[in-house]
Amino acid sequence: MENGFTSAKKTIRNHPGGGVIRQYANADATHVFHAFHEGSKKAYKHLEALKMSAWDSSEDLEEALKSALR
Repeated sequence: MENGFTSAKKTIRNHPGGGVIRQYANADATHVFHAFHEGSKKAYKHLEALKMSAWDSSEDLEEALKSALR
């Protein structure tokens, strides 16, 4: 996503677009994300939390995801 790595392992189980996410595993899905989520503040907050997950601990990620979904 956006020239970086994003892990969606925990998200994919509960995401209605899980099948689409799987199709883009190890590929750039930036255009797909924007096409499906344009205008969704919640989706973009969630994306930022997922980007953090590549570097932060799982506890930090969990808190960021909870915050993004509020």
